[in-house]
Amino acid sequence: MTEPVALWRASLRSIGIALALAVSLALTAFAPNVATAQDPTETDASVRFVHASPDAPPVDVIVDGAVAASNLAFGQATDFLAVSPNEHQVQIVPSGSDASSAVIDTTFDPEGGSNYIVAASGLLADIEAKIYDVHKDDLDTGKSRLRLINLSPDDANVDLFATGGDELFDDLEFGEASDYTDLDAGTYDFEVRQHDSETVALAIPGFGVGDGNAYDVLLLGQSSDSTLTVLSLATPVDTPCSEVLGVGTPSDACVRVIHASPDAPAVDIYVNDSPIIEGLAFGASTDFVALPSGDDREVKIVPAGNPVDDALTTSQFDLDAGNAYEVIALNMLEDLNVEIEDVDLTAVPDGQARMRVIHGAPDVDGVDVIVTDGPELFGGVAFQDVSDYETLDAGDYDLQVKQGDDVLIRVTDFAVDPGMVYDVIVIGRNDDGSLALIAVSAPTQPATGAASTPDTSSTPVMVEEATPEIIATPAG
Repeated sequence: MTEPVALWRASLRSIGIALALAVSLALTAFAPNVATAQDPTETDASVRFVHASPDAPPVDVIVDGAVAASNLAFGQATDFLAVSPNEHQVQIVPSGSDASSAVIDTTFDPEGGSNYIVAASGLLADIEAKIYDVHKDDLDTGKSRLRLINLSPDDANVDLFATGGDELFDDLEFGEASDYTDLDAGTYDFEVRQHDSETVALAIPGFGVGDGNAYDVLLLGQSSDSTLTVLSLATPVDTPCSEVLGVGTPSDACVRVIHASPDAPAVDIYVNDSPIIEGLAFGASTDFVALPSGDDREVKIVPAGNPVDDALTTSQFDLDAGNAYEVIALNMLEDLNVEIEDVDLTAVPDGQARMRVIHGAPDVDGVDVIVTDGPELFGGVAFQDVSDYETLDAGDYDLQVKQGDDVLIRVTDFAVDPGMVYDVIVIGRNDDGSLALIAVSAPTQPATGAASTPDTSSTPVMVEEATPEIIATPAG
Protein backbone atom coordinates (compact mmCIF):
# COMPACT_ATOMS: atom_id res chain seq x y z
CA MET A 1 0.00 0.00 0.00
CA THR A 2 1.42 3.36 -0.99
CA GLU A 3 1.92 5.80 1.87
CA PRO A 4 2.24 9.58 1.60
CA VAL A 5 5.89 10.48 1.29
CA ALA A 6 6.05 13.83 -0.49
CA LEU A 7 6.26 16.89 1.75
CA TRP A 8 3.44 19.27 0.90
CA ARG A 9 3.82 22.88 2.04
CA ALA A 10 0.53 24.55 2.83
CA SER A 11 -0.48 27.97 1.62
CA LEU A 12 -0.65 29.79 4.92
CA ARG A 13 -2.11 33.00 6.17
CA SER A 14 -1.50 33.89 9.79
CA ILE A 15 -3.97 35.70 11.98
CA GLY A 16 -1.68 38.71 12.14
CA ILE A 17 -1.61 39.13 8.36
CA ALA A 18 -5.29 38.39 8.02
CA LEU A 19 -6.24 41.07 10.51
CA ALA A 20 -4.97 43.66 8.09
CA LEU A 21 -7.51 42.37 5.58
CA ALA A 22 -10.47 42.26 7.95
CA VAL A 23 -13.79 43.59 6.77
CA SER A 24 -15.30 46.72 8.23
CA LEU A 25 -16.78 46.24 11.68
CA ALA A 26 -18.81 49.45 11.72
CA LEU A 27 -21.96 49.21 13.79
CA THR A 28 -23.89 51.61 11.56
CA ALA A 29 -25.62 51.06 8.22
CA PHE A 30 -24.95 47.86 6.31
CA ALA A 31 -25.00 47.28 2.56
CA PRO A 32 -28.55 47.27 1.12
CA ASN A 33 -28.07 44.15 -1.05
CA VAL A 34 -27.91 41.67 1.81
CA ALA A 35 -30.27 38.72 1.33
CA THR A 36 -32.62 39.35 4.25
CA ALA A 37 -36.00 39.64 2.56
CA GLN A 38 -36.88 35.97 3.08
CA ASP A 39 -35.54 32.88 4.77
CA PRO A 40 -32.39 32.17 2.74
CA THR A 41 -32.02 28.61 4.02
CA GLU A 42 -34.91 27.05 2.11
CA THR A 43 -33.38 24.37 -0.10
CA ASP A 44 -34.56 24.52 -3.69
CA ALA A 45 -35.49 21.56 -5.83
CA SER A 46 -33.78 20.93 -9.18
CA VAL A 47 -35.66 20.06 -12.36
CA ARG A 48 -34.61 19.41 -15.93
CA PHE A 49 -37.08 19.46 -18.80
CA VAL A 50 -37.01 17.03 -21.73
CA HIS A 51 -38.71 17.28 -25.12
CA ALA A 52 -39.77 13.67 -25.74
CA SER A 53 -42.70 14.15 -28.13
CA PRO A 54 -41.50 12.97 -31.56
CA ASP A 55 -43.99 14.91 -33.72
CA ALA A 56 -44.15 18.10 -31.65
CA PRO A 57 -42.33 21.25 -32.80
CA PRO A 58 -39.64 22.94 -30.68
CA VAL A 59 -41.17 24.23 -27.45
CA ASP A 60 -40.73 26.78 -24.70
CA VAL A 61 -41.17 25.87 -21.04
CA ILE A 62 -43.05 28.41 -18.94
CA VAL A 63 -42.95 28.12 -15.15
CA ASP A 64 -45.27 30.37 -13.15
CA GLY A 65 -45.64 32.67 -16.14
CA ALA A 66 -41.90 33.08 -16.84
CA VAL A 67 -39.99 31.37 -19.65
CA ALA A 68 -37.61 28.84 -18.07
CA ALA A 69 -36.35 27.25 -21.31
CA SER A 70 -36.81 28.20 -24.94
CA ASN A 71 -36.65 26.50 -28.32
CA LEU A 72 -36.24 23.01 -26.86
CA ALA A 73 -36.27 20.52 -29.74
CA PHE A 74 -37.25 16.86 -29.69
CA GLY A 75 -34.55 14.82 -27.98
CA GLN A 76 -33.10 17.76 -26.07
CA ALA A 77 -32.95 18.32 -22.31
CA THR A 78 -32.20 21.36 -20.19
CA ASP A 79 -29.66 21.46 -17.39
CA PHE A 80 -31.10 21.26 -13.89
CA LEU A 81 -32.94 24.46 -13.02
CA ALA A 82 -33.63 25.55 -9.45
CA VAL A 83 -37.26 25.87 -8.33
CA SER A 84 -38.60 26.60 -4.87
CA PRO A 85 -40.21 23.72 -2.95
CA ASN A 86 -43.84 24.64 -3.47
CA GLU A 87 -46.49 24.22 -6.15
CA HIS A 88 -45.68 25.61 -9.60
CA GLN A 89 -47.61 25.92 -12.83
CA VAL A 90 -45.74 24.37 -15.76
CA GLN A 91 -46.84 25.14 -19.32
CA ILE A 92 -45.34 23.80 -22.54
CA VAL A 93 -45.98 25.98 -25.59
CA PRO A 94 -44.80 25.96 -29.21
CA SER A 95 -41.58 27.99 -29.33
CA GLY A 96 -42.29 31.71 -29.43
CA SER A 97 -45.92 31.36 -28.34
CA ASP A 98 -47.52 32.66 -25.17
CA ALA A 99 -49.17 30.68 -22.40
CA SER A 100 -52.56 30.76 -24.11
CA SER A 101 -51.14 28.31 -26.69
CA ALA A 102 -50.05 25.73 -24.11
CA VAL A 103 -50.17 22.12 -25.24
CA ILE A 104 -49.39 21.06 -21.66
CA ASP A 105 -50.68 22.94 -18.61
CA THR A 106 -50.04 21.20 -15.31
CA THR A 107 -48.89 21.78 -11.74
CA PHE A 108 -45.77 20.46 -10.08
CA ASP A 109 -45.06 20.39 -6.33
CA PRO A 110 -41.38 19.45 -5.83
CA GLU A 111 -39.63 18.61 -2.58
CA GLY A 112 -36.66 20.74 -1.58
CA GLY A 113 -33.31 19.09 -2.23
CA SER A 114 -34.75 16.59 -4.72
CA ASN A 115 -34.02 16.27 -8.44
CA TYR A 116 -36.68 15.72 -11.08
CA ILE A 117 -37.05 15.06 -14.79
CA VAL A 118 -40.17 16.54 -16.42
CA ALA A 119 -40.73 15.11 -19.90
CA ALA A 120 -43.16 16.35 -22.53
CA SER A 121 -44.10 12.93 -23.87
CA GLY A 122 -46.42 11.15 -26.27
CA LEU A 123 -47.53 12.19 -29.73
CA LEU A 124 -48.67 15.80 -30.08
CA ALA A 125 -52.35 14.86 -30.17
CA ASP A 126 -52.01 13.20 -26.76
CA ILE A 127 -49.02 15.07 -25.35
CA GLU A 128 -48.65 15.07 -21.57
CA ALA A 129 -46.09 15.79 -18.87
CA LYS A 130 -44.50 12.88 -17.05
CA ILE A 131 -42.46 13.51 -13.91
CA TYR A 132 -39.69 11.28 -12.54
CA ASP A 133 -37.58 11.76 -9.44
CA VAL A 134 -33.85 11.08 -9.69
CA HIS A 135 -32.45 8.90 -6.91
CA LYS A 136 -29.36 10.43 -5.27
CA ASP A 137 -28.72 7.88 -2.51
CA ASP A 138 -25.06 7.20 -1.79
CA LEU A 139 -23.23 4.85 -4.14
CA ASP A 140 -20.35 2.51 -3.43
CA THR A 141 -16.99 3.58 -4.84
CA GLY A 142 -16.65 2.66 -8.50
CA LYS A 143 -20.41 2.27 -8.97
CA SER A 144 -23.17 4.14 -10.77
CA ARG A 145 -26.90 3.49 -11.05
CA LEU A 146 -28.91 3.21 -14.24
CA ARG A 147 -32.55 2.89 -15.22
CA LEU A 148 -34.57 2.90 -18.44
CA ILE A 149 -37.57 5.18 -18.97
CA ASN A 150 -39.81 4.16 -21.87
CA LEU A 151 -40.99 7.36 -23.56
CA SER A 152 -41.49 5.84 -27.01
CA PRO A 153 -45.18 6.13 -27.94
CA ASP A 154 -44.97 2.87 -29.91
CA ASP A 155 -47.64 0.49 -28.70
CA ALA A 156 -45.09 -2.01 -27.42
CA ASN A 157 -43.57 -2.85 -24.06
CA VAL A 158 -39.80 -3.23 -23.96
CA ASP A 159 -36.99 -5.03 -22.13
CA LEU A 160 -33.35 -3.98 -21.75
CA PHE A 161 -30.56 -6.55 -22.03
CA ALA A 162 -26.80 -6.46 -21.84
CA THR A 163 -25.79 -7.65 -25.30
CA GLY A 164 -25.13 -11.37 -25.06
CA GLY A 165 -25.90 -11.28 -21.37
CA ASP A 166 -28.55 -10.82 -18.72
CA GLU A 167 -31.81 -8.94 -18.77
CA LEU A 168 -31.64 -5.70 -16.80
CA PHE A 169 -35.23 -4.42 -17.08
CA ASP A 170 -38.41 -6.20 -18.07
CA ASP A 171 -41.79 -5.29 -19.59
CA LEU A 172 -41.71 -1.47 -19.46
CA GLU A 173 -44.83 0.11 -20.92
CA PHE A 174 -45.01 3.64 -22.31
CA GLY A 175 -44.26 6.19 -19.59
CA GLU A 176 -42.89 3.61 -17.16
CA ALA A 177 -39.52 3.94 -15.48
CA SER A 178 -37.66 0.86 -14.30
CA ASP A 179 -36.07 0.62 -10.90
CA TYR A 180 -32.43 1.64 -10.78
CA THR A 181 -29.74 -1.01 -10.90
CA ASP A 182 -26.15 -0.45 -9.77
CA LEU A 183 -23.39 -1.06 -12.31
CA ASP A 184 -19.61 -1.01 -12.14
CA ALA A 185 -18.02 1.89 -13.98
CA GLY A 186 -17.08 0.77 -17.48
CA THR A 187 -18.36 0.43 -21.03
CA TYR A 188 -21.43 -1.64 -21.86
CA ASP A 189 -23.32 -2.84 -24.92
CA PHE A 190 -27.09 -2.80 -24.42
CA GLU A 191 -30.09 -3.92 -26.46
CA VAL A 192 -33.66 -2.65 -26.26
CA ARG A 193 -35.90 -5.57 -27.19
CA GLN A 194 -39.58 -5.95 -27.71
CA HIS A 195 -40.98 -7.59 -24.59
CA ASP A 196 -40.60 -11.38 -24.51
CA SER A 197 -38.98 -11.33 -27.93
CA GLU A 198 -35.52 -11.82 -29.40
CA THR A 199 -36.23 -8.90 -31.73
CA VAL A 200 -33.77 -6.08 -31.08
CA ALA A 201 -35.58 -2.77 -31.42
CA LEU A 202 -32.44 -0.71 -30.75
CA ALA A 203 -28.79 -1.61 -30.19
CA ILE A 204 -26.79 0.67 -27.87
CA PRO A 205 -23.10 -0.21 -28.19
CA GLY A 206 -20.32 1.38 -26.15
CA PHE A 207 -22.45 2.99 -23.45
CA GLY A 208 -20.04 4.61 -21.00
CA VAL A 209 -20.83 4.35 -17.28
CA GLY A 210 -18.71 6.62 -15.12
CA ASP A 211 -18.14 6.58 -11.37
CA GLY A 212 -20.74 8.03 -9.02
CA ASN A 213 -23.58 8.98 -11.37
CA ALA A 214 -27.28 8.26 -11.76
CA TYR A 215 -28.06 7.53 -15.42
CA ASP A 216 -31.60 7.99 -16.69
CA VAL A 217 -31.74 6.42 -20.14
CA LEU A 218 -34.80 7.70 -22.00
CA LEU A 219 -36.13 5.66 -24.91
CA LEU A 220 -37.44 8.18 -27.46
CA GLY A 221 -38.94 8.17 -30.94
CA GLN A 222 -40.71 5.39 -32.79
CA SER A 223 -39.78 2.14 -34.46
CA SER A 224 -42.45 2.72 -37.09
CA ASP A 225 -40.57 5.63 -38.66
CA SER A 226 -37.03 4.55 -37.66
CA THR A 227 -36.61 7.45 -35.22
CA LEU A 228 -36.13 5.22 -32.16
CA THR A 229 -33.19 6.47 -30.09
CA VAL A 230 -32.08 6.95 -26.51
CA LEU A 231 -31.16 10.07 -24.56
CA SER A 232 -28.86 9.50 -21.58
CA LEU A 233 -29.14 11.98 -18.72
CA ALA A 234 -26.38 11.76 -16.10
CA THR A 235 -26.80 13.24 -12.63
CA PRO A 236 -23.69 13.35 -10.42
CA VAL A 237 -24.36 11.56 -7.12
CA ASP A 238 -21.01 10.66 -5.56
CA THR A 239 -18.38 12.27 -7.76
CA PRO A 240 -14.97 11.40 -6.26
CA CYS A 241 -13.40 14.32 -4.43
CA SER A 242 -10.36 14.02 -6.68
CA GLU A 243 -12.50 15.02 -9.65
CA VAL A 244 -14.34 17.82 -7.87
CA LEU A 245 -11.20 19.30 -6.31
CA GLY A 246 -8.65 18.47 -8.99
CA VAL A 247 -6.27 16.54 -6.71
CA GLY A 248 -5.16 12.92 -6.65
CA THR A 249 -7.01 9.93 -8.08
CA PRO A 250 -10.45 8.39 -7.40
CA SER A 251 -8.88 5.90 -4.99
CA ASP A 252 -7.54 8.72 -2.79
CA ALA A 253 -9.19 10.68 -0.01
CA CYS A 254 -8.97 14.49 -0.01
CA VAL A 255 -7.95 16.18 3.25
CA ARG A 256 -7.39 19.71 4.48
CA VAL A 257 -6.19 20.72 7.93
CA ILE A 258 -7.18 23.74 10.03
CA HIS A 259 -5.19 25.02 13.01
CA ALA A 260 -7.68 26.42 15.54
CA SER A 261 -5.77 25.98 18.83
CA PRO A 262 -5.12 29.54 20.09
CA ASP A 263 -1.95 28.91 22.11
CA ALA A 264 -0.44 26.05 20.11
CA PRO A 265 2.67 26.79 18.04
CA ALA A 266 2.89 26.38 14.29
CA VAL A 267 2.79 22.67 13.54
CA ASP A 268 3.79 20.01 11.05
CA ILE A 269 1.33 17.25 10.16
CA TYR A 270 2.39 13.62 9.71
CA VAL A 271 0.28 10.76 8.36
CA ASN A 272 1.65 7.30 9.20
CA ASP A 273 4.90 9.05 10.17
CA SER A 274 5.30 10.66 6.74
CA PRO A 275 5.28 14.49 6.68
CA ILE A 276 2.54 15.95 4.52
CA ILE A 277 2.19 19.54 5.80
CA GLU A 278 4.67 21.82 7.51
CA GLY A 279 4.51 25.13 9.30
CA LEU A 280 0.74 25.43 9.78
CA ALA A 281 0.06 28.42 12.03
CA PHE A 282 -2.94 29.22 14.21
CA GLY A 283 -5.83 30.50 12.13
CA ALA A 284 -4.51 28.97 8.92
CA SER A 285 -5.76 26.16 6.73
CA THR A 286 -4.25 24.03 4.03
CA ASP A 287 -5.83 23.54 0.66
CA PHE A 288 -7.02 20.00 -0.02
CA VAL A 289 -4.31 17.40 -0.52
CA ALA A 290 -4.78 13.83 -1.77
CA LEU A 291 -3.95 11.04 0.68
CA PRO A 292 -4.15 7.28 0.16
CA SER A 293 -7.45 5.96 1.47
CA GLY A 294 -7.51 3.28 4.15
CA ASP A 295 -8.36 2.46 7.74
CA ASP A 296 -6.54 3.58 10.88
CA ARG A 297 -4.51 6.35 9.28
CA GLU A 298 -2.35 7.73 12.09
CA VAL A 299 -2.25 11.53 12.19
CA LYS A 300 0.38 13.23 14.34
CA ILE A 301 0.57 16.94 15.06
CA VAL A 302 4.15 18.01 15.80
CA PRO A 303 5.62 21.43 16.69
CA ALA A 304 7.02 22.85 13.46
CA GLY A 305 10.57 21.66 12.81
CA ASN A 306 10.58 19.08 15.60
CA PRO A 307 11.01 15.33 15.13
CA VAL A 308 7.88 13.23 14.81
CA ASP A 309 8.51 11.70 18.23
CA ASP A 310 7.68 15.11 19.75
CA ALA A 311 4.05 14.85 18.62
CA LEU A 312 1.62 16.99 20.58
CA THR A 313 -1.17 14.55 19.83
CA THR A 314 -1.73 11.34 17.86
CA SER A 315 -5.08 10.30 16.36
CA GLN A 316 -6.30 7.54 14.07
CA PHE A 317 -8.87 8.06 11.33
CA ASP A 318 -10.42 6.02 8.53
CA LEU A 319 -10.18 7.69 5.12
CA ASP A 320 -12.62 6.42 2.50
CA ALA A 321 -11.76 6.61 -1.18
CA GLY A 322 -13.36 9.56 -2.93
CA ASN A 323 -14.40 11.36 0.26
CA ALA A 324 -13.32 14.82 1.40
CA TYR A 325 -12.34 15.46 5.02
CA GLU A 326 -11.37 18.32 7.29
CA VAL A 327 -8.96 17.73 10.18
CA ILE A 328 -9.26 20.43 12.85
CA ALA A 329 -6.94 21.06 15.80
CA LEU A 330 -9.10 22.52 18.59
CA ASN A 331 -8.86 23.71 22.21
CA MET A 332 -5.92 25.06 24.16
CA LEU A 333 -2.56 23.31 23.88
CA GLU A 334 -2.93 21.63 27.29
CA ASP A 335 -6.13 19.92 26.11
CA LEU A 336 -5.43 19.78 22.39
CA ASN A 337 -8.10 17.86 20.53
CA VAL A 338 -8.12 16.75 16.90
CA GLU A 339 -11.41 16.15 15.12
CA ILE A 340 -12.11 14.94 11.58
CA GLU A 341 -15.26 15.93 9.72
CA ASP A 342 -16.65 14.97 6.33
CA VAL A 343 -16.87 17.83 3.84
CA ASP A 344 -20.04 17.54 1.75
CA LEU A 345 -19.12 18.18 -1.88
CA THR A 346 -22.39 16.92 -3.33
CA ALA A 347 -24.25 19.21 -5.71
CA VAL A 348 -26.39 22.09 -4.50
CA PRO A 349 -29.29 23.57 -6.47
CA ASP A 350 -28.44 26.23 -9.02
CA GLY A 351 -27.90 29.61 -7.33
CA GLN A 352 -27.37 28.14 -3.86
CA ALA A 353 -24.49 27.14 -1.59
CA ARG A 354 -23.92 25.03 1.52
CA MET A 355 -22.63 26.29 4.88
CA ARG A 356 -21.96 25.07 8.42
CA VAL A 357 -20.42 26.53 11.58
CA ILE A 358 -17.57 25.10 13.65
CA HIS A 359 -17.11 26.49 17.18
CA GLY A 360 -13.43 26.59 18.14
CA ALA A 361 -13.24 29.41 20.72
CA PRO A 362 -12.39 27.79 24.10
CA ASP A 363 -13.72 30.55 26.39
CA VAL A 364 -17.03 31.07 24.61
CA ASP A 365 -20.11 29.02 25.40
CA GLY A 366 -22.71 28.07 22.80
CA VAL A 367 -23.19 30.54 19.97
CA ASP A 368 -25.89 31.41 17.46
CA VAL A 369 -25.26 32.72 13.97
CA ILE A 370 -27.97 34.93 12.53
CA VAL A 371 -28.52 37.13 9.50
CA THR A 372 -28.62 40.74 10.66
CA ASP A 373 -32.30 41.71 10.77
CA GLY A 374 -33.08 38.25 9.43
CA PRO A 375 -33.40 34.60 10.37
CA GLU A 376 -31.20 32.45 12.56
CA LEU A 377 -28.93 30.25 10.45
CA PHE A 378 -27.37 28.17 13.22
CA GLY A 379 -28.44 27.94 16.85
CA GLY A 380 -26.80 26.66 20.01
CA VAL A 381 -23.47 25.56 18.54
CA ALA A 382 -21.36 24.49 21.54
CA PHE A 383 -17.59 24.69 21.82
CA GLN A 384 -15.92 22.02 19.65
CA ASP A 385 -19.26 21.21 18.00
CA VAL A 386 -19.91 21.25 14.27
CA SER A 387 -23.35 22.28 13.06
CA ASP A 388 -25.25 20.50 10.35
CA TYR A 389 -24.94 21.96 6.89
CA GLU A 390 -27.57 24.43 5.73
CA THR A 391 -28.32 25.23 2.10
CA LEU A 392 -28.75 28.92 1.45
CA ASP A 393 -29.13 31.29 -1.45
CA ALA A 394 -25.98 32.78 -2.94
CA GLY A 395 -25.53 36.47 -2.17
CA ASP A 396 -23.96 38.93 0.25
CA TYR A 397 -24.83 38.48 3.91
CA ASP A 398 -24.47 40.55 7.07
CA LEU A 399 -24.01 38.04 9.89
CA GLN A 400 -23.84 38.17 13.67
CA VAL A 401 -22.28 35.63 16.02
CA LYS A 402 -24.20 35.92 19.27
CA GLN A 403 -24.05 34.49 22.76
CA GLY A 404 -27.48 35.05 24.21
CA ASP A 405 -28.30 38.69 23.53
CA ASP A 406 -24.64 39.70 23.21
CA VAL A 407 -23.20 40.20 19.73
CA LEU A 408 -19.65 38.81 19.76
CA ILE A 409 -18.79 39.19 16.08
CA ARG A 410 -20.33 41.14 13.23
CA VAL A 411 -19.71 40.33 9.57
CA THR A 412 -20.47 42.77 6.78
CA ASP A 413 -21.04 41.67 3.18
CA PHE A 414 -19.87 38.08 3.48
CA ALA A 415 -20.03 36.85 -0.13
CA VAL A 416 -21.60 33.42 -0.57
CA ASP A 417 -20.96 32.20 -4.11
CA PRO A 418 -23.20 29.67 -5.85
CA GLY A 419 -22.03 26.08 -6.08
CA MET A 420 -19.69 26.30 -3.09
CA VAL A 421 -19.49 24.72 0.37
CA TYR A 422 -18.36 26.92 3.27
CA ASP A 423 -17.06 26.11 6.73
CA VAL A 424 -17.29 29.18 8.95
CA ILE A 425 -15.15 28.74 12.06
CA VAL A 426 -15.18 30.71 15.31
CA ILE A 427 -11.57 30.81 16.56
CA GLY A 428 -9.45 32.59 19.16
CA ARG A 429 -10.42 33.77 22.62
CA ASN A 430 -12.85 36.40 23.80
CA ASP A 431 -10.83 37.34 26.88
CA ASP A 432 -7.73 38.46 24.96
CA GLY A 433 -9.42 40.05 21.94
CA SER A 434 -8.30 37.37 19.49
CA LEU A 435 -11.84 36.15 18.78
CA ALA A 436 -12.39 35.95 15.03
CA LEU A 437 -14.38 34.27 12.32
CA ILE A 438 -12.62 32.56 9.42
CA ALA A 439 -14.07 30.85 6.38
CA VAL A 440 -12.78 28.09 4.13
CA SER A 441 -14.53 27.01 0.96
CA ALA A 442 -14.49 24.41 -1.77
CA PRO A 443 -16.51 23.82 -4.93
CA THR A 444 -19.33 21.32 -4.95
CA GLN A 445 -19.79 18.81 -7.74
CA PRO A 446 -21.71 20.03 -10.80
CA ALA A 447 -25.47 19.70 -10.44
CA THR A 448 -25.98 18.47 -13.99
CA GLY A 449 -24.05 15.74 -15.75
CA ALA A 450 -23.91 15.08 -19.45
CA ALA A 451 -26.98 14.76 -21.64
CA SER A 452 -25.99 12.63 -24.60
CA THR A 453 -27.40 10.52 -27.36
CA PRO A 454 -25.24 7.36 -27.42
CA ASP A 455 -24.22 5.89 -30.76
CA THR A 456 -27.01 3.46 -31.71
CA SER A 457 -25.63 1.73 -34.86
CA SER A 458 -16.91 15.51 -16.21
CA THR A 459 -14.39 17.79 -16.83
CA PRO A 460 -12.64 18.10 -13.51
CA VAL A 461 -13.42 21.26 -11.60
CA MET A 462 -10.18 22.62 -10.17
CA VAL A 463 -10.12 23.56 -6.50
CA GLU A 464 -10.31 27.20 -5.57
CA GLU A 465 -8.05 28.62 -2.90
CA ALA A 466 -9.17 27.17 0.41
CA THR A 467 -6.84 29.20 2.63
CA PRO A 468 -9.15 30.79 5.22
CA GLU A 469 -9.79 34.47 5.13
CA ILE A 470 -10.64 36.23 8.32
CA ILE A 471 -14.09 37.64 7.76
CA ALA A 472 -14.69 39.37 11.09
CA THR A 473 -13.22 40.18 14.47
CA PRO A 474 -15.05 41.04 17.70
CA ALA A 475 -17.95 43.46 17.62
CA GLY A 476 -17.21 46.68 19.34
